[in-house]
Amino acid sequence: MPYSHLPEEEQDRQRKIDFNATFGGETGFRVLQDLVLNACHMFRPSVEVDDKNTEVFFREGERRIGLYIMEKLNEDLRSKIL
Repeated sequence: MPYSHLPEEEQDRQRKIDFNATFGGETGFRVLQDLVLNACHMFRPSVEVDDKNTEVFFREGERRIGLYIMEKLNEDLRSKIL
């Protein structure tokens, strides 16, 4: 069920609970690590100038996904990634 059924002040709290439950196990953590390190380019610079800056915007979009996931995780899971 989407988070919209919850009061607005509860939505982010429940999201964090769900993200930590999803990525907290061994399998979920491997998926998380793969996303963060390979798909989201979180630890690579997003700025590499090309002639139209298209690569910059694309990488920043991918990076934003990783940042979104990371902000939902508790400190213990975040520290394992970093």
